[in-house]
Amino acid sequence: MAEAAQKTGNQVLVDTYAQKTALRLGVSPESVRTEFGKVRSAESGARSSEGEEPPLDEVEAPARPSPHEFWLLKLLLLHDGLVPWAALHLDVNWLGHPLVRQIVEHRLAAQTNESWKNLAAFLDEC
Repeated sequence: MAEAAQKTGNQVLVDTYAQKTALRLGVSPESVRTEFGKVRSAESGARSSEGEEPPLDEVEAPARPSPHEFWLLKLLLLHDGLVPWAALHLDVNWLGHPLVRQIVEHRLAAQTNESWKNLAAFLDEC
């Protein structure tokens, strides 16, 4: 049961089946979760020795940008009237998140090169 639940990659589903299994066996859900976790760690160990890539839920996600950087992106991508001023005054070196810095650089370059059409075209280009 644990192997089949783990193959889905859905932790909610795994937990649901762990609870159902615990109920049928008359044991605590925590003990079943622990056993299900052992199956997951054994599978990931076997997978790494085989050279397979881990599933997406096991891959470390990149860090989220700070709220200030996120709002700067929203302003520059949604309000075209603010971009000329930002192109003249904004120093992208203060941006800490590398992906945010790259997007802002591309947006400001599109403004200075006068190649900006709209957000959809910009995203398609990226």
